[in-house]
Amino acid sequence: MNEFYWIERLDAVNVASAVIGIIALICLLFVSIELYSESYTKEECIEKGIYKARKASFTIIAISLLILIFTPSTKEMYRIAGIGETINYLRKNETAKQLPDKCIKALDLFLDKITKDDKESDKQK
Repeated sequence: MNEFYWIERLDAVNVASAVIGIIALICLLFVSIELYSESYTKEECIEKGIYKARKASFTIIAISLLILIFTPSTKEMYRIAGIGETINYLRKNETAKQLPDKCIKALDLFLDKITKDDKESDKQK
């Protein structure tokens, strides 16, 4: 049950990461406007922390993007988990390996029966 809880929380992680990334992007925008609108010397930029703020914003944006890219949504994670478990089950189960052949044979018999019934009903008309 613990896995289902964390799977359900994946969308919240993605949303939080996007919000943090957007806030960092806005901070980067303000820092850039501040840096380029005034003609500060390098020492003044260091004193005001403009370079640190810019570096921190870039780092936060990069981390947020990585989280957004590599964290699946809840729906995607259910598909990943469900399909993966199904494939593992089908690979290990001997009965499941024989299932496609049996389905084809059953379908062939069913189609033969339908075709015979159609031919007989055409003859009766």
